[in-house]
Amino acid sequence: RREQQLDQQEWSTISQVVELLKPFKKSAQLLSSDMASLALVIPMTQMVHEELTTFREPAATRANLLSGVRSLVRRLRDGLQAHLGTLSQQKAYMLATMCDPRFKGSVAERAGQLDRWRAELSELVEQTQAKRVTLPEAEESEGESSTAAAQPQPPPLGDVPLEATTSRALEMDLARWVISHGRRTRQGMAAAMVREYLNEPYESHLTDPLSYWAAKEVFWPELSAAAQHLLSCPPMSVQSERV
Repeated sequence: RREQQLDQQEWSTISQVVELLKPFKKSAQLLSSDMASLALVIPMTQMVHEELTTFREPAATRANLLSGVRSLVRRLRDGLQAHLGTLSQQKAYMLATMCDPRFKGSVAERAGQLDRWRAELSELVEQTQAKRVTLPEAEESEGESSTAAAQPQPPPLGDVPLEATTSRALEMDLARWVISHGRRTRQGMAAAMVREYLNEPYESHLTDPLSYWAAKEVFWPELSAAAQHLLSCPPMSVQSERV
């Protein structure tokens, strides 16, 4: 019995589908690499989406797409948008992209949201600063409380002279001012770190983001800590399947 052979249209369909799936293969390889991080997800998604858009452009070199392949292009593009189109609104992915010195604010700026995500990154840096300040204070207060437990307790408030009560209230007001002033200072420092980082030139595509931030730790310690935390997250929890 003669083997059934593929006709010219079937060969054309296969060739066009193989060409269509190349961006997905490239993305899977990159996101499965040991150096991949959350920062790559949004740029890769946008790149694939753009290539699908170009693939179906009438003026493109692939304008003679077969009807079945044209339908597949549309379904892939719509599916990509439905499943991954909202990533640019998710804080972890967008801040990771901002912290990659190869991309910085380019993705956010293209979406017209650079100011929003710059503020979000500054807030994250401020939170990192607050944690670094709070931790030593908490350890110190634990030591003080254990020491105070062995000391005699102060008399009830009614037995305390009025002058002492007034002095205590003034001390509490002063403490609140110091805390509030410290928070404003942290906000200013955090915003300055982010501004300086974003104003620097983009790094080469060969740059290792984690090595970059390790070198910048001396200059922007809290920003470096926040960036390394975000960039240490893998882009996906499982390896992509390969046929």
